Amino acid sequence: MKIYHKIIKESLKIVILTSILGSIGGVAAATIHEKLILFLPLLIIMPAINNMIGSFGTIISSRFTTMLFTGKIGKDWSNSIEFIELYKNIVVSAFIITVYLVIAANVLGHLYGFDFDLFVMLKILLMAIMSVSLLVILMLFTSVIGGLMIFKKGEDPDNFLIPVNTALGDLGSLIIFTTLIIVLF
Repeated sequence: MKIYHKIIKESLKIVILTSILGSIGGVAAATIHEKLILFLPLLIIMPAINNMIGSFGTIISSRFTTMLFTGKIGKDWSNSIEFIELYKNIVVSAFIITVYLVIAANVLGHLYGFDFDLFVMLKILLMAIMSVSLLVILMLFTSVIGGLMIFKKGEDPDNFLIPVNTALGDLGSLIIFTTLIIVLF
């Protein structure tokens, strides 16, 4: 019974926090719904990028935590070969997937009657790459700082980092997308 109460106690705070963050992200998306409807590829790409970022948050958190527990990373985490390799893999994967998603969103948009415009596609690509880049950096920063702090307390950072990074990905992608849509469109 003790383990059950500990899990509930640790998880409840995180669930409440992530729910609040998700709600804020939904409000941000609602502010740009008119522009989303005008640019079908944006409407197509937003959930895909949101999902991708959440998945990267989980990968970053779990891999960083594993590195901590296996002793492959310590106080000097920035010089760790494993951490640098993780960073490179995430950045390259994020870039390739983002380019693919933008192209696919534009093709799908065209199939559903949205006039293809190279300039609009390039703006969407720029916006998507900027958004994904900022979010990957935010998640790496959150995983390192949060992971080291929680690990020092003798607790499992995954219990905190995975839901927080997922919520940051959801909230961050919506807020960054909203801001970039307002600026670029």
